[in-house]
Amino acid sequence: MTKWNLEMVKKETVEFIRQCEKIYGREFDKNIKVEINSRLTSSFGYFKFQGKKSLEIDIAKRLIDSNLNELIIDTIGHEVVHYIMHELGYCNEKHGERFKELCRKLGIETISYGKWKNEVLIEQRNMLRKNIRENKKNEFYNKKNNARYILKCKYCDCAGFYKVARKDSMKKWVLRYSCCNKQHKDSLICYDIKENFKYEKVSNKLKRSKMTKEDKEICEKIVSKK
Repeated sequence: MTKWNLEMVKKETVEFIRQCEKIYGREFDKNIKVEINSRLTSSFGYFKFQGKKSLEIDIAKRLIDSNLNELIIDTIGHEVVHYIMHELGYCNEKHGERFKELCRKLGIETISYGKWKNEVLIEQRNMLRKNIRENKKNEFYNKKNNARYILKCKYCDCAGFYKVARKDSMKKWVLRYSCCNKQHKDSLICYDIKENFKYEKVSNKLKRSKMTKEDKEICEKIVSKK
C-alpha cells in the first residue's frame, strides 16, 4: 500500500492537468496551489476559487492518511475536473454534463457517490466513511472526558464541552446565546469543573456561584452519558 504525502498529491494533480491539456488542446496552469487539509471531514476534496481566480485544491488529510490508492487518485482527479471547469468558465454548472463528460474521459468515478460502478472504490469509500465515523465518536468522547467547561441548557439535554475557554467567551455564551431549541431563551449554564463555579444569566447579568452537589451530579451524568 502506497504511503501518500503532499508531493505525491501534487504530482498526481499535475498528471491529471496534463491529460486535460491533451483533451482540450490548450495549456492550463499546473502551479495551482495544492494542500492536504485536516479540517475537511465531510468531504474528501475541495476546490477553492474566488470569482475568475482559481485558488487551491484541498484533499482531506483523513483520506491521505488512509493510503487508499484508488480512492485518493479518483478524488484528486475529481477536484482537478472542478479546476478545469472553472478555467473554461463553467464553474457554475458544478456537476453538470460537461463535468461528467470530462470525468468519463479521465476515467473518474466520483461524480455522484450513489452511482459508482467500481467495486474497489465503493468498498474503499465505505471503509473510510466507517473509520471517520468511529474517529469522530472517539474524538467526541475524548473531548467530553477532558472538558473543563460544560455548557448546558436548563431545560433539555443540549450540552457542549470545552477544554479551554476565555472568561469573556463564557460571558458571551451565557448572556447572548441559547440552546438549539429556540423556545429555551436565556437557558444556558456554564459549569467550570476545575474551579467548581457555575455561570448563568440572571436579570440580564452574569451571575457566578459555587457549584452545588446537585450541579456536580448533573455534570457527572452528562459526561458519563453515551
